[in-house]
Amino acid sequence: TKLSDQTDLAIEVLRPLCAKAKRIVRVDGTPYHEEFHGALRQLDAELGVHKVAQVVDLDLGPGILNVAHHPMGGGMLYRGTQVDREGLWATIAAARRKVPRARWIVRAHVHDFMLQETQDCAVVSLPCWELATPYAKKAAYWRFQPSLGGVLMQRDEAHPLGYRFTPTLYDPPMPSVTSMGDLRGRA
Repeated sequence: TKLSDQTDLAIEVLRPLCAKAKRIVRVDGTPYHEEFHGALRQLDAELGVHKVAQVVDLDLGPGILNVAHHPMGGGMLYRGTQVDREGLWATIAAARRKVPRARWIVRAHVHDFMLQETQDCAVVSLPCWELATPYAKKAAYWRFQPSLGGVLMQRDEAHPLGYRFTPTLYDPPMPSVTSMGDLRGRA
């Protein structure tokens, strides 16, 4: 849960990918992700970030990639609700000619990996870099079990959408369990 550890790991993992990139765009998150200890200034400097934005609509040729940190607001009971709602509202807004029609939608913030693809659109909820904080464990022990890792989007001519998303996910450490013997031995 240490931000400096997250920053160091992000730099280590992303540096080889950034070396291959022509330009790097970082999408802003919440003030929590941005304001503490200059972590993102360090990340930007180390990785050569070219541009920072709240929302990015990037034309990839066969379609638009839309990236933002936050998914649409509101709570969710089922993990798929968030990505389904994001795709639905993107379709409605594009039909009303309010935004470009996105073929790929990438979101973060909920700390869960989820991928939903249709013949027209893929919506991805990204995993995170952070283990559950003590507060998150206390407030939502059962519900908040974050997906840890990252997702790579690669051009794939054989894929119906022209790109495929490949997650790399890591198992978080298992919480410790106290045995009755441990409790009996204490006075």
